[in-house]
Amino acid sequence: MPSEIAETVSDPFARLFAETISLGNARDSHLFGLFAISPFNPLILRRLYPETVFTDINALLEAFREVPRDYYLHPEFRTLSLTDIVIPIWHTAEAGSIAEQAWDAFQRQDLDAAAKYCVQIGKLSGGVINTSQPSIMQFALALANIKPGSIVREVGSGCGYNLALMARLAYDGQVEGMEINHALAKYSQEKIALTGLKNITVQCGDAKEIAPAQPLDAIIVSATTTEAVALQMTNHLNNGGRLVAPIQNGDSPGSARYHVYTRENGQTSLLITTTPEVNFVTLS
Repeated sequence: MPSEIAETVSDPFARLFAETISLGNARDSHLFGLFAISPFNPLILRRLYPETVFTDINALLEAFREVPRDYYLHPEFRTLSLTDIVIPIWHTAEAGSIAEQAWDAFQRQDLDAAAKYCVQIGKLSGGVINTSQPSIMQFALALANIKPGSIVREVGSGCGYNLALMARLAYDGQVEGMEINHALAKYSQEKIALTGLKNITVQCGDAKEIAPAQPLDAIIVSATTTEAVALQMTNHLNNGGRLVAPIQNGDSPGSARYHVYTRENGQTSLLITTTPEVNFVTLS
């Protein structure tokens, strides 16, 4: 990680995260300044909720280092895979042109121009199928407290990248993706099949209507939803299991905050409501 970015990262975990995730990608390591100092840094959770157990930070680091985001993206966008931005999964001519300009700016080390292009891609992604920022993914994964052997489900599993991260964390556990978009479910199934990962399945369907084969240790919802829907899904949790879901803020479409629910002795309770706002498509 270049010294000018290292100097902006005072948090030891953020610095370690930026250095670790960029191993083997030295030419792209300068892209991690924003990612490293993100408000979604999971170390913040340890400070705010010292008595709550979260996914092991070292395991998170290892998962992000080992699972390549670019593999799950269209080739046109792979040069931006190490940026902390929303990236379209499907290719469009407009998005491809902006991605090319962004990468040219990164190569010139014109980070102001690159940032503007990345913002344009993020806004464009609001109208197309996309994959979320890695910083938000790692925040949700930390909240879920995934451990080796966990049985987990992602609702709105998209291109499969987050499923692969979950599989790395669950290790010898089981990971199930629920994706309502048929084309996207097929895309992720094909991508995952080629990785050789045996502990991931992807189902096309409505997670609100399809119960898992067995109780779950964790559920991550990767779409904005309501508290009523989230509470319904907690019925699928094991004792002590967690559901992590972005719950809509009032009448603001898409805008949400992560809520973490836990299931104990047949009763659901709210464990945490996080502060940073997130924006997702609304769960169908």
